[in-house]
Formats: sequence, C-alpha cells, structure tokens
Amino acid sequence: MTYLYEWYSPPKQFDVVCPNCGRPALCQDVKTSEKGCIINLARKPAPLAKSRLSGSISCLHCGFRKSTFIRLPADLYWCCDVKGKLLWAWSRKHAALVLDYLTAKDRNLSHYKHSVFLLHIPKHFKLAKNRPAAVKALTKLLTAQL
Repeated sequence: MTYLYEWYSPPKQFDVVCPNCGRPALCQDVKTSEKGCIINLARKPAPLAKSRLSGSISCLHCGFRKSTFIRLPADLYWCCDVKGKLLWAWSRKHAALVLDYLTAKDRNLSHYKHSVFLLHIPKHFKLAKNRPAAVKALTKLLTAQL
C-alpha cells in the first residue's frame, strides 16, 4: 500500500550531509533524472549511479562545493532512526515544525501554517507508543546543532 509520506516532491533547496566535513550543507539547483519530480522515499536509497536527483552542494563550514547525485533520504542531514524507521526533514525549520507537531496535544493540521509538510509524517511516528522516541530523537538532533 502506498502512503502519502512515501511520495514527495523535493523542495528547491534542502540540507544534506557534507561529504567533506559531515556538517549540514545546502543542496540547491535540484534536478531529477526522470520525467517526474516526485520521488518515492519508502524505497531503499538508490546507488549513486542510479540516483534520481542531482544538485549543487555547498558547505558553509568547510567551503566544499560540488554538483553531485543525492540519495534520498539517506543523504539528508536532518534524519534520525526511531525504532527502526527513518524520520527525516528537509531543513532545520522543517525538523522543528515536525517536533512541534509531535509534541502538541492538539495535532489539528489547520492550526499549522505549513500543514502540507505535516501530512507526510508517517503514522509510525505519530503513534502514542512511538511518539516519545521520535520527540527525543528530534530534540537530540536539533539541540546538537545549535
């Protein structure tokens, strides 16, 4: 069965792991190697030669700049493992929005400005039994990068 979270069109720019220093780097000028720009994030990351996305990576920390292939969600900087599943976000702002949504008592999407992003959070992370682990992992990821 296909869920809404599994199919996603990438934004024009997002954060990836810098191949040189491992810190967050900006990926922009994203191009797809296929006709459509919608990608399936539920599949295992494609090998570099078969990657569907390419983009220009630039790191403000070490000065790295290169156009390369991007494997999603494996190359995204803002991702963490929560009970065997990968919770990811496009940017720090997106990760903070997901954290805010998961910690809220009232998770009504109409109360959020960017509710479209929140539609893509898998049910696994919203379940009461997994939510504390997701909140802890996201909090750790966000506070480690202050």
